[in-house]
Amino acid sequence: MFSVSSQLESVPKSVRRHVSAAALDPSTVARGIKSFDGPVAVVCRRSAGEVGESAPTPNASVVLRFFFGRCRLSVNVGSQWYDCGEAVDGLVHVSRPNQLVRTQWLCDGEELVLTVPHSYWRERVTDGMRAVMTQGKLQRYADPLLKQLVSMLVTSTLEGMHASFAAPLIDTMLARVVDLCIRCAERKAQNPHRNALPAFRVERVANYVREHLSETITLNDMAEAAGMSSMHFAALFREATGLRPHHYLLEQRVLHAKELMTRTPWPLCDIAAGAGFSTQAHFTTVFKRIAGTTPGQWRFSRTP
Repeated sequence: MFSVSSQLESVPKSVRRHVSAAALDPSTVARGIKSFDGPVAVVCRRSAGEVGESAPTPNASVVLRFFFGRCRLSVNVGSQWYDCGEAVDGLVHVSRPNQLVRTQWLCDGEELVLTVPHSYWRERVTDGMRAVMTQGKLQRYADPLLKQLVSMLVTSTLEGMHASFAAPLIDTMLARVVDLCIRCAERKAQNPHRNALPAFRVERVANYVREHLSETITLNDMAEAAGMSSMHFAALFREATGLRPHHYLLEQRVLHAKELMTRTPWPLCDIAAGAGFSTQAHFTTVFKRIAGTTPGQWRFSRTP
């Protein structure tokens, strides 16, 4: 059975090492959902500039990290740290047993850390999941159902939902992760020679979008930032990120709007304009579709 805890001290030490930062106030770890034999879910609230403690993934377990905010994620191999890139909403990282992982936060945000022992997976440890763990890369989960499940688990953890609701939610979420890993492995097996957009071009596009979020951004603008024709860019960008360029742009606008709502007292109409939305109504529609709640409700839920 799962039990719900509301204080950092009630989370096992093996999990606490995972989610604590060097100067992290215990109150910033909102809640944890734990069990003695099954998965452990902890939501951490992070501050801009914070560096997460580089603790190893527990033995005989894997850790899935889902991000709500922007941070740089690094993994340790041997004696070297390797930058995995920028982690944002819609990305997940899976770390294998005893792997060191470090996060460096670029803005205020939240991190869902889900520790899953091997004993839980049983026959569900698929070749697809093994492939993701071996790569150690950030993976985009362009899957509306998984996004909804992740958001529900974060909300459940923050609000202290009863354990009877938490256990099946985690089961469903992990089953979806495995299913998506299988599909990803199958697609790569069917198209072993297909080339996605190189990482440096994706980074150019990401930088351009961040720098011009309050402005109108077109497909041609993004393609030009990548140094490619628009039609060629659109196909390869989706292959590399799992998102159409327009969907990626909307996700970045919503992420920026969350930052503005966290850092400023601006009214929602100004937040919408600052994030590049033409009207507040369009902002509300897109925000609710991506975040699962309205901007006003999202801001209120994070008001102390």
